Amino acid sequence: MAVEASLSRARNAKNQKLEEALYLWLSDMSSKNAAINDQMLIEKAKNQGGKINITDFAYSRGWLARFKSRHNVTKRVYEGEAESADKTAVVKGREELKEVLKSYEVQDIFNLDETGLFFKLGQTMH
Repeated sequence: MAVEASLSRARNAKNQKLEEALYLWLSDMSSKNAAINDQMLIEKAKNQGGKINITDFAYSRGWLARFKSRHNVTKRVYEGEAESADKTAVVKGREELKEVLKSYEVQDIFNLDETGLFFKLGQTMH
């Protein structure tokens, strides 16, 4: 989903703080090219709503359509390899990876591209 940068559109929302939190999360995921579907947006909204004690709200498809309209959220079409990927699995995998990485020190976490460089460095030192 593509996202326009504007939080001012949320002013017509019943729960503005919820929409701002959801929009920020969606913007972050969009910047990472994560594939987000409507069900994921509703689940994240429920999660955010629970964090800010919203109890009298129906997370309906109608609300979601209005949220997307207020924030100019549109469908993004992927092509090639990106199009063939299981987008739900990618997002779920990223969340699982974050949980696993919490148990490691930052200096012990490497990007796979970096490990290839270290491997080649080791070969040239012999």
